[in-house]
Amino acid sequence: QLSTEARNVLDALPMEVVIFDPDLKYQYVNPIAVKDPEIRSWIIGKDDYEFCTYRNKDSRIAEARQSLLKKAIHNRELTPLHQKMTDPNGQSRHYLRTVHPVFDEKGDLRHLIGCSYEVTDLKKKESELLMMNQQLMKTTQELDQFVYRASHDLRSPLVSIMGLVNLIQMEEPSPMVMNYLTMVRRSIVKLDSFIREIVNHSKNSRQEIELEKMDPEEKVYDAIEELKFLTEGKRFNIEVDVQGKSPWVSDPFRTQVVLKNLISNAMKYQKPNTNGNGRISIAIDVNPD
Repeated sequence: QLSTEARNVLDALPMEVVIFDPDLKYQYVNPIAVKDPEIRSWIIGKDDYEFCTYRNKDSRIAEARQSLLKKAIHNRELTPLHQKMTDPNGQSRHYLRTVHPVFDEKGDLRHLIGCSYEVTDLKKKESELLMMNQQLMKTTQELDQFVYRASHDLRSPLVSIMGLVNLIQMEEPSPMVMNYLTMVRRSIVKLDSFIREIVNHSKNSRQEIELEKMDPEEKVYDAIEELKFLTEGKRFNIEVDVQGKSPWVSDPFRTQVVLKNLISNAMKYQKPNTNGNGRISIAIDVNPD
């Protein structure tokens, strides 16, 4: 039996609280769980099946609750259950119910304490968040497709223009025309580089990390080869020093992007020496850690 003080505390809690005896019959029900005082008095000593019959409710509600009680007894621990119900106005209500079995010093069941929280608003927010996430995924996919198509559609004419520039330069035009062609080539290269950066950014945001063993020196020279367009009209003395024999494990695509960004920045923003030549020193230290 509950003391008057304990009953007053449970009555004042802003959640549904019920206590069951070992036969799964109600011992106590607080006013939040059952608002009608007559029904709250009647239900003591009854089980969920009797309650559902009395209130003309679906027997599956009783089955779910009894199953939760038995599961808590079997697990001998706090056990949760999400339950969806329909209120008198025909609106769906969601509840998170938990049952905590209490055992005596001999391990025998004394009673079960059940708590219930209405989570209807949380479920609505969860559904809204799920819909927003699905919409975001759809938008991301559409953006990726747009970037791919746009990059392809933009690069194709650039390649054609570059081919025409090469053909005109083969005709040995006047110095003035050659100067103009050089400026056109430089602009094409910059635009092509910008398009590649957009594509790389898109791939980086959606591509899974794939770790592989790589030769760091080989990756550096691959990056330098791809950046030859930046050396037009300039001379660079590039030194590569790789220390350590441990295998270099990284993501090939992202490693190449990082190396190209570092080397291209070194090419673009360095100050040439007195001979007009640039110097780039690349040092890589590979260690087991």
